[in-house]
Amino acid sequence: MQTKNRILQAFIIMLALVLIGVIAILVYINWQPSNIVIAVAYFSEGQSPATPKDLIVSNTIIGQVKKIEGVSVVPLQKVFVGDKASEEARREGNKEKATLVVWGDRSLVGPYIRIIVHFEILDQTTRTDSLTIERISDNPADLSITSSLANDIAYFSAFTTGLVNYRNEKYDLAIKELIFARDNAPAAPDTVSKDMVLFQLGNAYFASRKTSANPKTALAQAIQAWQEALVIAPKNANLHFNLGMGYYYQVDREQAIHHWQQTVSLDPTQAGAYSNMGVAYSELGKPDLAWQMFQRALQVGGENADTRVKLCDFYRNQGDLDNALAECQTAVSLEPRNVAAHNSLGRIYAQQRKLPEAVAEYKQALDIDPKNTVVHNNLGMVYQQQGDFKNAVAEFEKAIKLDPKYASAYFNLGLVYSAQGRPAAATTQWQKAIGIKDDNLDVYYTRGMIYYRQNKFSEAIVQWQEALRLGGENAAIYINLGDSYAALGRLEEATQAYKRAEVLNPNSISAQAHCNLARIYYQAGQYEEARQEYQNCLEIDSNLVEAQEGMGRTLSQLGELSEAVDHFSQAIVLDPNRAQLYFYRGNAYMELKRPVDAVTDYQRAVTLKTDFLEAMFNLGNAYMGLEQYPQAIDAYSRTLTIQPNMLEAQNNLAIAYNNYGNVYFKQENWDMAIAEYQSALQTKPEFDAARDNMIAAYFKRGVTSAGLGRKGIACSDFRKVLDLSRNADLLKNAQDAMRALQCP
Repeated sequence: MQTKNRILQAFIIMLALVLIGVIAILVYINWQPSNIVIAVAYFSEGQSPATPKDLIVSNTIIGQVKKIEGVSVVPLQKVFVGDKASEEARREGNKEKATLVVWGDRSLVGPYIRIIVHFEILDQTTRTDSLTIERISDNPADLSITSSLANDIAYFSAFTTGLVNYRNEKYDLAIKELIFARDNAPAAPDTVSKDMVLFQLGNAYFASRKTSANPKTALAQAIQAWQEALVIAPKNANLHFNLGMGYYYQVDREQAIHHWQQTVSLDPTQAGAYSNMGVAYSELGKPDLAWQMFQRALQVGGENADTRVKLCDFYRNQGDLDNALAECQTAVSLEPRNVAAHNSLGRIYAQQRKLPEAVAEYKQALDIDPKNTVVHNNLGMVYQQQGDFKNAVAEFEKAIKLDPKYASAYFNLGLVYSAQGRPAAATTQWQKAIGIKDDNLDVYYTRGMIYYRQNKFSEAIVQWQEALRLGGENAAIYINLGDSYAALGRLEEATQAYKRAEVLNPNSISAQAHCNLARIYYQAGQYEEARQEYQNCLEIDSNLVEAQEGMGRTLSQLGELSEAVDHFSQAIVLDPNRAQLYFYRGNAYMELKRPVDAVTDYQRAVTLKTDFLEAMFNLGNAYMGLEQYPQAIDAYSRTLTIQPNMLEAQNNLAIAYNNYGNVYFKQENWDMAIAEYQSALQTKPEFDAARDNMIAAYFKRGVTSAGLGRKGIACSDFRKVLDLSRNADLLKNAQDAMRALQCP
């Protein structure tokens, strides 16, 4: 995804600002002042140049704007009125090399005071874009209108200067100014909304990663700013797009995909979101989805060189070099100066051992972008393959000079020195790479190879184990480990390593073998490992019901319930008469708080398998969640028919009766309420809550019967209260009622 930085920055500048309406002029600022200057003119009183100059407004504005860090304020000491006021303001502002000119008019209109403020956003062109806001008060002596207006101007000025500094790659200043704008945002801004400030603040944090001492913190701050903006503007497609970028760089591809999906649901024309999803799906091992996303990007955005490059890299990673070559050639035909396309073509030719063609592509890329460290590094690797160590060293050294933190270039330079028989120099370069990035898999792997050639088998094992720790399971490394263990006579460990390599080799393992391994991992509670093996299985045979079911169960354990539902649904399509599949999907729906869907699945499960105990019990639970107590009672009763001594079903049945009694109690249907409470107690005699509820219902029915003149029923109910209740107040009330009725 080599073009992501460029794509994101272009997206921020060209699309985000369009939301601000008239201030989209900022995208055209093409000069880079040494600092930001805001020029503030006197405010006229009326439309005559001879009228007094209002200093209250201009001084208040100046005082507020001076609070913005990194901004110089220049009082113009002029007023601008008449038809050419805007032109004059811009001319005077350009004299001061100002970024922004603030001018306006304060006047009385009948009983009202009106203040009009004009913003002139300047560049070195003759553009005439401006922004105007107006405030009116019915109290000419009211200074709060001036103060409020000054705050809004400072807010907008900070936002504007933050964007200019962002455009000029002065990210620290941009962040400070945008934070000022964020923290001083009016409740109802006249200029730009707070979510846009947060949006641009996130952009500045994101861009600052390349200069920040802590890029991970800068990335987290970018995501936080975008999330805060999303609370205000949840349907902003651009926010979702950038959040996808943020999460992608946090290596949270699922979250990235989620936000890119939100992007296209809000704005189906955003082809970049589709192509980025294609990259993420590819890296998640979902090539079919990846391919669909790339095709969708082309459908939505038309022919696009960047999308074709991503498709090229997708095919290359799949080992399909013919299609990869065709895609990259298409990209070059669409955009001959596309660096990424030439770089990817070079990589394809290198894999095909067409080294002269690879050199030619890399050189074309460097003609376009001479400072591209990745291309210098790749060209060096081709020279190394050709045995041209002098040019290889030159390219690696250029890459290092351009980016002293480029670990891969140090690594490759070490390879050249190793090939030249200079192991000490090679080790020096690799140590530099480790010092820059201590999780460089290639470094440890190659050092292991060197130790192996030197018959230092124990040292080689240490390096390869470190490579496994950093890079995860790798069949080639396990083979090398097996060789080293065998050389040391540690045959059991060698055998385990070879077996592991065989398991990991997709060309020598069947789909069923992957599933069997996944089942072992699942039973051991190693769900991530189970997920990977099921994925391997499905990549070989997506129509294997066992794999779809197993993946669904594994994802359920990992809490990825929506994805689990998808896999259970695919399994059901393949085998619609398997009751267990509906049961598992019903469980996932319950976890997702979708009891209606759960009921449907559990009903289907017990229809297919009438003695399916767990499904029948869970059906009762689903009805309980829907407060459909008669249906819950039926399901629990049928559960107990299958297994009469199931304590959990007995408890839930009693609760269902009690809850159903409560429904009747609220309806003042005392007879039905008492009947349900009695059923609850028959099911669970020690159910105190049901007993208390039943006693209360007897008392209520006694009171109701007494009011209707049914003395016999009333007296009988009150006696039951006396017999059953341990509540002193209720006993007293029942006794009082019996005396009043003169019960025998």
